[in-house]
Amino acid sequence: MRWRRLTIATQISFCYYMFMEKEPTIKDVLEAVNELSSNIDGRFSRVDERFEKIDDRFEKIDGRFEKIDREIGWIKSNMVTKDHFDDRLADLKGDLIVMMRKEDAKFVALLELLRRKEMISVPEAEAILSMEPFPKLFIK
Repeated sequence: MRWRRLTIATQISFCYYMFMEKEPTIKDVLEAVNELSSNIDGRFSRVDERFEKIDDRFEKIDGRFEKIDREIGWIKSNMVTKDHFDDRLADLKGDLIVMMRKEDAKFVALLELLRRKEMISVPEAEAILSMEPFPKLFIK
């Protein structure tokens, strides 16, 4: 009979019935206990091997998570947030409006110069000044 394929309870039961037929000697009991002990040791060693494999898998998973954490940190530090983007757009819009106002001031000055030299009429000047982006209602 193969001891390794039997469960521990079956092995103990077998030893009990084996010793019931005759009076066991200390040597018989010692052999049965040693056999049972070696079987249990074998099972524990197989369990230890499984745990080592599981530990290796967890270490690999931990490594992957650490890599993902580093990548997320890099993304967060280099990512443009909505607030930052909105601020930059507002700054750009303000800069563009300032430049357009300066150009508009130059254009109005040119239009007034042309009007004073009577190269264009007042209605023409007013029509031009009433156009977008910065309409004016009258000419000086």
